[in-house]
Amino acid sequence: MHSVLPPRPLTRLTLIGSLLVALTQPVLATTYYVAKSGADTNAGTSLEAPFLTIQQAAAVMVAGDTCYIRQGTYRETVTPANSGTADASITFAPHENETVVVSGADVLNATWTPHSGSIYTAPTTASFRQLFVDGVMMNEARWPNAQVENLLEAPRARVDSGTRTSLVDAALPAVDLTGAKLHIYTGNVGGEFSANTRTVTVHDQAAHSLTWVGNTGYGVYTGTPYSLYGKLALLDIPTEWHLDTATGTLYLWAPDSASPASHVVEVKARASAFMLNGRAYVTVRGLHVFAAGISMANTNHCLVDSCHLRHTQHYTTADWANASIVQACLTSGTGSTWRNSTLYFSSQDGITLKGTGARVENCVIGEVAYYPGRYYANVNCDSGSGHVVTGNTLARSGRYLVKPDEATGLDISYNDLGFGCRLTADGGALYAHTIEGGGTNIHHNWIHHNEVGVYLDMDAHGYNVFRNVITASADGIRMGNGYRRNIYNNTFIDNAYSVHTVSGTAQNDTFVINNLADAGINVLTGGTASNNGWFPPLGANYVPQAGSGAIDGGLVASPYTDGFVGAAPDIGAYEVGAPDWVPGASIALPQFPTLESTAVPPAPTNVAARPATDGIEVTWTPSPTFVGAYRIKRSERGHGHFTTVGTVLAGASFIDSTAESGATYSYVVSAVNSVGEGRNSASARAMSRVPTPWANADIGLKFRTGGASLNDGVWVTKGCGADIGGSKDSFNYTYEPMTGDGEIVARLTDQELGGGGDKVGVMMRDGLAADAPSFALVINSGTGTPPPQVRIAYRAAIGAGTGWISGATGITLPVWLKLQRVGNAFTGSYSADGTTWTTLGTKSLTMANDINVGFAVCSRKTVGTLNTSTFDQVSAPWSDTDVGSVELGGNVRYSAGAYTLSGSGGPHGPRDDRFNFAHKTRTGDGAVIVRLAALAREEAEGPGGPGRPDDPAAPVGPVAPGAPVGPAAPGVPVGPGPGGPGGPGGPGGPGRDAEGEAGITFRDGLAADAAMVALRVVDLKPAHGHGPGASPARARVELIQRDAAGGHPRMVHLEVEAELPLWLKLERTGDTFTGSVSTDGTTWTPVGTATVVLPSALQAGMTVSGRHPNARAIATFDNVTW
Repeated sequence: MHSVLPPRPLTRLTLIGSLLVALTQPVLATTYYVAKSGADTNAGTSLEAPFLTIQQAAAVMVAGDTCYIRQGTYRETVTPANSGTADASITFAPHENETVVVSGADVLNATWTPHSGSIYTAPTTASFRQLFVDGVMMNEARWPNAQVENLLEAPRARVDSGTRTSLVDAALPAVDLTGAKLHIYTGNVGGEFSANTRTVTVHDQAAHSLTWVGNTGYGVYTGTPYSLYGKLALLDIPTEWHLDTATGTLYLWAPDSASPASHVVEVKARASAFMLNGRAYVTVRGLHVFAAGISMANTNHCLVDSCHLRHTQHYTTADWANASIVQACLTSGTGSTWRNSTLYFSSQDGITLKGTGARVENCVIGEVAYYPGRYYANVNCDSGSGHVVTGNTLARSGRYLVKPDEATGLDISYNDLGFGCRLTADGGALYAHTIEGGGTNIHHNWIHHNEVGVYLDMDAHGYNVFRNVITASADGIRMGNGYRRNIYNNTFIDNAYSVHTVSGTAQNDTFVINNLADAGINVLTGGTASNNGWFPPLGANYVPQAGSGAIDGGLVASPYTDGFVGAAPDIGAYEVGAPDWVPGASIALPQFPTLESTAVPPAPTNVAARPATDGIEVTWTPSPTFVGAYRIKRSERGHGHFTTVGTVLAGASFIDSTAESGATYSYVVSAVNSVGEGRNSASARAMSRVPTPWANADIGLKFRTGGASLNDGVWVTKGCGADIGGSKDSFNYTYEPMTGDGEIVARLTDQELGGGGDKVGVMMRDGLAADAPSFALVINSGTGTPPPQVRIAYRAAIGAGTGWISGATGITLPVWLKLQRVGNAFTGSYSADGTTWTTLGTKSLTMANDINVGFAVCSRKTVGTLNTSTFDQVSAPWSDTDVGSVELGGNVRYSAGAYTLSGSGGPHGPRDDRFNFAHKTRTGDGAVIVRLAALAREEAEGPGGPGRPDDPAAPVGPVAPGAPVGPAAPGVPVGPGPGGPGGPGGPGGPGRDAEGEAGITFRDGLAADAAMVALRVVDLKPAHGHGPGASPARARVELIQRDAAGGHPRMVHLEVEAELPLWLKLERTGDTFTGSVSTDGTTWTPVGTATVVLPSALQAGMTVSGRHPNARAIATFDNVTW
């Protein structure tokens, strides 16, 4: 039973309570619209009557309101008048995914008149430091010149000598530089730590010197890099401009050399596209921002989501002493976030974090700190605490990628961090110094291609570094004096040092545990290093495989090993059987809108490919119109189907590090904007790194990966290493095999010294072990001076000490170096002109018949500094060349006396030959004898599709450790697109020449139509049937000659009832060449004789051809006498 109470009277208190309840009920949100066709006098609440500006909406919006923006470019700074709430944010977004650009640039409406040549002038009252033509940033007139939107790779001049207020450089341009701006990268000897901007006060053209006011803080030394800008006299190429503020005159040389009136010229006018300062719960989603940033200073839980920013900041007078630059994308306050966004091009920071609990997640940020005055980074945790930087791809910075010091308690995780310190030295992908990290966790990152992976400088302490993969850096982790550093379960691959302590006396409470490391680890007194080492086999991402000692080989150390599988934690970043992890942003990279354009961009021009020490470098001249991205495509053939291998969002160069050494590829480049993809460029072709039979290896203790490349007869070699000498060597070696007696001659033309008393030269070596017997002729430089001395270094037995024979001092480049072997006698000689030789010494050494010979390069700097040396006029024991025009590049491999050649091409003998040729120089009479042990042809491929792109634009995902990130921008390899199978073999397909052809030849040079004599095997037919009616195996052996260059070939042939192996002999007596064949190498059957007038010195060796442009044949020769 319920009692019934009488109704209470309605009191004043009850009325007040009811009113308060009513006031807390949700208020209906308002949706506003903005369009280029609108007016700010409209109500703005319908598509039919939108506002004209975003700011008009921002002025009236309150919590819960949304502003939808129609397509177009809005040139304004948007400053919301109110904040949202946790349950009702204020949101700015595009209408139905339309493309909206909020720009900090204004169109310069000017009258252009010719000034000089293709330079035009226009009067202006505007004052600016950044100018765009058709959406592309032009360079302020500078020296040395640079490509547009590629300032991280811009050429820099080098000082001959200097002080902190002056420099001397004989290469200074012959114009008056008084008043020019000088941007100089100073530091200690060999370092480029700080960046300073000064005004030139005196230019003494006779003395080639510049003087300025205000010392640079750090030293100016020989080799210190710098550039100049801010003078009209430096305006000398298209894409440059100069503003004379005194006269109000703008000078511009447009990219196409036409009048700027035919282009859209814009100048930066505003720092911010959105100014959210002091606001809470405001969201900016899905917009493009051009020439401006988004400021979130002193905000509370504001959000930038799925926005794409380009050219956020351009402050050209950055200076080491100037910490007052206001960063365009400053985020401070509490809990504000950047998410799913991209940011490209900022002269200083990408995003700056202060305050508490800011987040940067799933973003791609690159081309940052191209004026790197102070401690700038892609993400700079400048102060505060609790910030989270996770799941991002951060690449290409003039200084750091993440700066975690000055803030505490950070979480930096699951990021792909590559290519930092592009303009400065003594830094890392992550850099902290002196400051207490407050338990900052750096974990589950891929960190690659940096000077240092994680740099805990000076007394930086309170950092936990675990579960990272750190590759391709001088030091994986570099530390100074400090304490409370926990370094657990990282994987270090291909670094000079894995963990390197460079200063200090003690490291109390520093633990280096469970690290998978292929290079040295050193800690100081008070530190602990345990359960570290290198434990192959390893699989993808360096995950231990069955049989690896890393599995269950670690110590239990919570929280770093929590969740381990098995009896104990594994050593390294990955735990076998645990969930896999891949860092980096997962968003697809956008194409920035093409401003004022309705057509796809034209194809890039001047595409070039050249061997590089780490692959093949592809360069091009950028499109003169706005480009959102470039796609780099590769094919083994010179035409047909090209597969995308990389995407570059800025710059004009790309390193294809996936190109196999010795392989030849063709490349094309296409440009992409929001309208679509333009046509492929003309193709360029190059061989990767070094041709076979050459190879490259780091010998002994590796402090940093070296390499070599050959381009138009010029070798570029790079090497680190501790020394050539003692009982074990440590250097980079570019070498080829040599059998028996032989020699190598090379001219050393240039060096970039590592600064440790570099040793560079030529070497013969009995194996690749660090303690192998060797004989070398080296140029030994003094520290910081040109190379003064030539010496012989030799090791008589495995593990023996190195002996020395000293030679002349004061050696200057270029210098010729020569090594000769005759039996066990090894001789070293040098020459100033390549004609008159000085023999330094001869040693009797016992080495194997098969040894290696080549270039040795050692910087003698254990911190990972490379020596770069250039050789030309190289005469090696033997070489491999594709003769004539071939679609598929060939190569040769040598092992245990067997030569395996691979080559495509056509039939040997028309007016132009096409084949792969392993050859050496022979003089006078003699014979080449080989046994052809095997010959088989690969499957023929069709010609593929036309030159148009035939693979779709694939989303760009995270970069694997060591994967290419186009050296001009964060780009990653894109997997091969679809392509149908090759067409039929066509002419020369399966039939009489199904296995291709192989043989031996004497040639008057390497031209395709050279005079020659050749003995070749074609038309192999296996035995068929059984009994009396069986057909025996047969081979057709042909002797072919071309009497003069360009002449028609003549041929005789012999049918041999035999199968492989077959012995071949081609013997010269004067101008008579006799070809013979044998089944046992003892009893010879003549094939024929040819009389051809050829010079004494010829190229002689082994050949193979697939007899088809799209198929290779593979031939193996052994028992070779040549």
